[in-house]
Amino acid sequence: RNPREIESYFQLPVIGHVRDPIMGRIAYTANGRGKDYQADREAFRIIRRNLESLDRETPLRSVVVTSTVPEEGKTTVAGSLAFATAIAGRRTLLIDCDLRRPTLSARLGVEQVPGISDFLAGEATPQEILRTVEFGEPSSTNGNAVTSDGDSTSGTLHKLVFIPSGSPTSRAAELLGSTRFEAFLEQVTAVYDIVILDSSPLLLVADTLEMIPHVEG
Repeated sequence: RNPREIESYFQLPVIGHVRDPIMGRIAYTANGRGKDYQADREAFRIIRRNLESLDRETPLRSVVVTSTVPEEGKTTVAGSLAFATAIAGRRTLLIDCDLRRPTLSARLGVEQVPGISDFLAGEATPQEILRTVEFGEPSSTNGNAVTSDGDSTSGTLHKLVFIPSGSPTSRAAELLGSTRFEAFLEQVTAVYDIVILDSSPLLLVADTLEMIPHVEG
């Protein structure tokens, strides 16, 4: 019922707290930008900072965000955390590895195909699946621009690199557990400061369990 109980039962640190109203949104895109969501953007800055503080000597380079069942907020957390990390000046790669019910492409307004499933199936190159998302940071102070929801934005453009889920597949678990996926993660973690992966819920399918051995957190 509270963070202390979580830490006591599971012996794991609570790295952040996110409000219900931001669920189903991305805190830095159009549907999560208004002044009502300023506190949520700050919450993701805190999560980003606490993740970096878990091990200062060996920072996490790849992180899977998951949940037990659908609609618990994993895509909101994965997407918003990636934006917060990019704003902090980190070279950030966000990958939609929820090959069953992908939603990140729609939330970010980019084409879903080709994506990671196409690359893992040998039907697309890394260059073909990469998307660059440019965005301005919403600001609570007077900025250089004002969005339609009345939220001011800074004049600085930030960049986030995104890989969508790609074409629908019936081989999600096999693709995400493949040596090709493992080799791909090794390559991108050598280029980016952090790779954040959205995933399928743990209790429903084996997809995320296949990914966990290949990531650091």
